[in-house]
Amino acid sequence: MFSQATVADTAGRTIGSCLGERPTDASRHACSIAVGGEKGPLRVAVSATNAYGSTQAPSIDVGGTALSSPRDLVVLPTENALVAFVSRALSDQPSTRYVFRTWSKQSGGRLMGTCTALVSLAQPTCTLGDLANYQTVWVDAVELGGGRTSKPTERQSAVPMASAPSAPREMSMTSKAGDLVVRWQAPLTDGGYAITTTTVTASSQSTDGSTLGTCTAKALVTTCTIRGLEADYAYVTVQATTPVGVGAVSAPIGRNLSSSQSVVARTVAMRVSGHERG
Repeated sequence: MFSQATVADTAGRTIGSCLGERPTDASRHACSIAVGGEKGPLRVAVSATNAYGSTQAPSIDVGGTALSSPRDLVVLPTENALVAFVSRALSDQPSTRYVFRTWSKQSGGRLMGTCTALVSLAQPTCTLGDLANYQTVWVDAVELGGGRTSKPTERQSAVPMASAPSAPREMSMTSKAGDLVVRWQAPLTDGGYAITTTTVTASSQSTDGSTLGTCTAKALVTTCTIRGLEADYAYVTVQATTPVGVGAVSAPIGRNLSSSQSVVARTVAMRVSGHERG
């Protein structure tokens, strides 16, 4: 009698095989197959043959830990579209992209569209377009990599419509002689209408504090300077405005005004409710 082991990839292509050998001190057969740079999962099949025929044991899959689902799915409404983003998945396995999907129902239903974001982004984001305003759709996301697909996130309902912009991001600031220079990146979504102004506010407290000073930038400008600040410390927020309305406020960032060092803060866009046009 002899035994044989065969290894195949996910496409069913045979990578290698070997004949089993039985050590003199054991009843089990063993052999080794070199699989090179294959990343798995790999399917192993073992068969035994004697003068009367062959018998094959159930195959097993080895290697290739399952991809974890994307985390923290957020969906923001905009005109005839949705902007979706996630936090990067926790999986240690190689992956290539995240795919966001729109569905006609919460469970099952018709796939209405997809968009793709690269995993190299700190916050994978893409826009699901060609959607009808004011009609509810459901959105989920999966991670793809190594010929595998993660489990989808739980579907979230969303209604495409014109909405106020999300919060400006990546705020940084420097101060000198009572002047505070603030920079930021545009919101993840403008809600379907161009940003007209962005307002920066310095306050005495992170919440419910008195206003120490403000400045306003027009259109696509992403910096402005608050002048003549006399306080030693301030909390700064940024907020964009479009014809639909005033958007979400960025998280307040504290700044020691007596220091000339710069401060950089990474902020995450906040979910905002849509505003229907009158």
